[in-house]
Amino acid sequence: MCDEGRLNYKFVNTDRVEKCLVDRNGDKYETSLENALREAGAAVGDAPKGTGSPTGGKTARGPLFVIVSAACTLEEMFACKLLARARPETTLVCVRHVPEGVEDHLLRKSDRHPNVKGAELLGLRIVDFATESDAQPALVAAPPKDAVLLTVGFDYGIGRSLEKFFEKFWKIVVISARASAHTKKAHVLIPGLTFAEKEGLVVNFEGHIQSLSPALDGLWDRVPPWQVVARLVAELTGEGGFDTVAV
Repeated sequence: MCDEGRLNYKFVNTDRVEKCLVDRNGDKYETSLENALREAGAAVGDAPKGTGSPTGGKTARGPLFVIVSAACTLEEMFACKLLARARPETTLVCVRHVPEGVEDHLLRKSDRHPNVKGAELLGLRIVDFATESDAQPALVAAPPKDAVLLTVGFDYGIGRSLEKFFEKFWKIVVISARASAHTKKAHVLIPGLTFAEKEGLVVNFEGHIQSLSPALDGLWDRVPPWQVVARLVAELTGEGGFDTVAV
């Protein structure tokens, strides 16, 4: 393990998102996880037509963009993939966003995302926001005015270009462990877990599967991000969802 990986851990204890929040006309209100999930489900799912509509049925709110960090686990990425399948008009991408480090051709790679290879194996489209630029990456189309955004795992390393892209959406749902300019824009904010608190799998650049385990058990009483997304999938499909991804 390199010195940075061994010693650069204290940031996971700072600027934590500790409560679910919902936005009401620009004001943030603390709420329960169940209510936050209902709000998130209404935002990302199909919305019922106006009250008293004689036709009933459902109509889509608008296109959905599901954007997952390349620092997320396979489980989190797979749950997002299931959500994209369940919800029509969904764009799913995996984003590299942490600025590149120094590669020493021995121990350190310049890419500081642990699961780019895993995203590729899952068939996710990789978009690069790691390099700051005024130009939007060509692989991401500008969202329509009624587009909804769900982001998962952007706990650190969010540059200004990515922030500007996130700000283009009509409604924003965020699952994140740490507060940022992005979480302040969220209409629904649900606490996540950092790498030090979650369990799951990542695939390194050589294709080796590596497992994450919580450093401390019971540190937080919260639902893992993959399970939050899985519950959104269950709400969309009407199916029971799943409680574990263990083989």
